[in-house]
Amino acid sequence: MSAKWNFLFFSSALSRHKNVHTHKRPHVCNTCPKTFHRADNLKEHMRVHSGDKPYTCDICQKSFPQLSGLLHHARVHSTEKPHHCDYCDF
Repeated sequence: MSAKWNFLFFSSALSRHKNVHTHKRPHVCNTCPKTFHRADNLKEHMRVHSGDKPYTCDICQKSFPQLSGLLHHARVHSTEKPHHCDYCDF
């Protein structure tokens, strides 16, 4: 990658990143009052309104609008228990 392309890549990433520190949220949902620092976060949020659930559990076929929901759900089918009670077997 040439120095020019590196500069363009990093300058655009820096511009997006600066929105976090300046509290700029230029990406606005046209259905609800939510705003976002990044366009991809708005795109992911729009699934809440559209009902689109592209992430499906291979075991039970339950679907989720966000990958994080599927990853959290996957623990239902495993023995992984990241939180436990210090006083009982829960």
